[in-house]
Amino acid sequence: MEFASFYTDSQKFIVFGAEHLQVLMACPLLGIWFIYNGKYKWSEDQRRSYAKRLAVVMMVLQLFKPAIRLFLGNYNHATDLPFHLCSLMPFTLYFIYQTGSRQWWAIFFFWIMAGTFQALFTPTLTDVLPHYEALRYWGVHAGVVILALFGYFAMNWRLKPMDIVWSGIAMNVTALIIYPYNCLTQSNYFFLNAKPPGTTLYSLLPEWPWYILSLELVLATLFSLLYLLFQYTPVLVRQLTMLIRPTQLGQ
Repeated sequence: MEFASFYTDSQKFIVFGAEHLQVLMACPLLGIWFIYNGKYKWSEDQRRSYAKRLAVVMMVLQLFKPAIRLFLGNYNHATDLPFHLCSLMPFTLYFIYQTGSRQWWAIFFFWIMAGTFQALFTPTLTDVLPHYEALRYWGVHAGVVILALFGYFAMNWRLKPMDIVWSGIAMNVTALIIYPYNCLTQSNYFFLNAKPPGTTLYSLLPEWPWYILSLELVLATLFSLLYLLFQYTPVLVRQLTMLIRPTQLGQ
């Protein structure tokens, strides 16, 4: 592996190509290992400590992007700041696990599972590993999803009906803050001013600005479905975990 491949754009990434499929297989394995240890082997303090450490790793990966672009001389304030939904989550998740706040976790859980999770399958990515942008993209997106699920399975945090409302309000307030910045700088953070590049779930929606209104309805539906899914999952989870408890593995 030449170092040049770390910072030289390749434009070779293929959605559902070999590398993409390998990443999609590796991420669940890492997530299962992390969540399993958190649920069965770590204390309460250790859970929060390791979650914060993972958040710090993601924060470093996220901040490394503008730093290396400044070093290479191709920094662009319209694309390189951590103002996208997924880019903001490492910082938010550190705050959540620092404070141990179920309420804040619930608000951003919906964002992550409705947005970041699908980004693993429809990446807006052009470079392949070990390019720094590929490392950042997969490290941040996979880590964010893992920490969202970690709160549910390892921390035993649960969702409440009003969490859907507060999550929607928080997302719209954030959008109202970012939209003027997009207009002033001709950027597209949060994909508020145009659809993301490539083929994503956004491609199924009408053109801007109508896709913003459509997206509101889609997110409200997804948030509600996610609530129902995770509200009625605990019974099934308890039944399944009874089969794999460490105390029973040796029997």
